[in-house]
Amino acid sequence: WRLMEGLDDIGLTMKQTESIDSFEKARTSLKPKTLPIKS
Repeated sequence: WRLMEGLDDIGLTMKQTESIDSFEKARTSLKPKTLPIKS
């Protein structure tokens, strides 16, 4: 199935971006967050 869709692990993850975004918004603020590097 993955080969027919042309998906690798990153491609599979990118198909789930809406679910990932909603999970990150619902996450409690007590857990550590990743922040972008300041330049």
